[in-house]
Amino acid sequence: MMTALSVRGLTHAYAGTPVLRAVDLDVQPGQVVAVVGPSGAGKTTLFRCLTRLVRADAGVLEVFGADLQQLEGSALRDARRELGLVFQSYNLVRRLSALQNVLV
Repeated sequence: MMTALSVRGLTHAYAGTPVLRAVDLDVQPGQVVAVVGPSGAGKTTLFRCLTRLVRADAGVLEVFGADLQQLEGSALRDARRELGLVFQSYNLVRRLSALQNVLV
């Protein structure tokens, strides 16, 4: 079975301050993963790198074998469709439960 998401050695810094240091992660198709940690731990930066909203400084990011660092345009949009991501607060619909917000 092909890995849905594979991350190897993901590293990112802001203004020289390391935020992500050599992160490794594998997610299998259909697997649900929660990333938890204190404020400032790098969770949002991780997701921004995984969706290529920011470019990682180093590492390999693959979605079903496609190298996200090399994709552009429609190929990048297609790869992003394979990832489910809910941003913090401002993208949530108040009248819906947490589960409903994720499924929308």
